[in-house]
Amino acid sequence: MIANVWADPEHVDETISTCRFAQRMSCVANEAVVNVKQDSEKLVRELK
Repeated sequence: MIANVWADPEHVDETISTCRFAQRMSCVANEAVVNVKQDSEKLVRELK
């Protein structure tokens, strides 16, 4: 995740909110899975 923040005091509330959100998102665990293309005829045979 990339969190974009501003150093401008005018945007300090948004910057703090963004940093808190990024911190919460760093705790999220996920696992990538590769999609496998299957032959439709083979799939039909397996399901019968």
